[in-house]
Amino acid sequence: MGTIGAILTLWESQTGALSGAGPRPHRSYGLGDCYKHDDGTFWVYCQANGALSGDGYVVSVDESYNATELTTAASAFGDRIGICHSQAADGSSLAVTTGQRGWVQVYGASSVRVAASAAANAQLTSTTTTGELDDAAGTGTRNIRGLVINTTQGGSAGLNTTGLLNWPELQGTNA
Repeated sequence: MGTIGAILTLWESQTGALSGAGPRPHRSYGLGDCYKHDDGTFWVYCQANGALSGDGYVVSVDESYNATELTTAASAFGDRIGICHSQAADGSSLAVTTGQRGWVQVYGASSVRVAASAAANAQLTSTTTTGELDDAAGTGTRNIRGLVINTTQGGSAGLNTTGLLNWPELQGTNA
């Protein structure tokens, strides 16, 4: 399952052009390939199905391993949930463009994008804000199974906090 030489924060086009700084990976990866990092985290190789805003944003992954920023409107029951990690050489968040390929985290401790005042250890749901989760189960939102945040988010919206992923997936719609 492990692959030597994976650069987990680097996304590349299908032609091999890189989105971030760093050496070119020495092997090609196939969509759906899994990688277990030395720190115990697991990652799945996906293709961006639309722009991904960058580091910490939540994505849904369909059966073809297309990653789409999660929203209440663009989510399907049973899709896997993962976290996009895309960074420039200086560690700053870097947007991913449609068609680029890279690694999405699906297991372990991670930085997760959440809404203002999202509560720790609460049921998280999709929101109308792309790539962001909340603990407010409004009409039409979908529950996320297998992902919790460890610290209640302060009053600022759209920030990352530490969470724990356990092979998360999208559940039913809230009434």
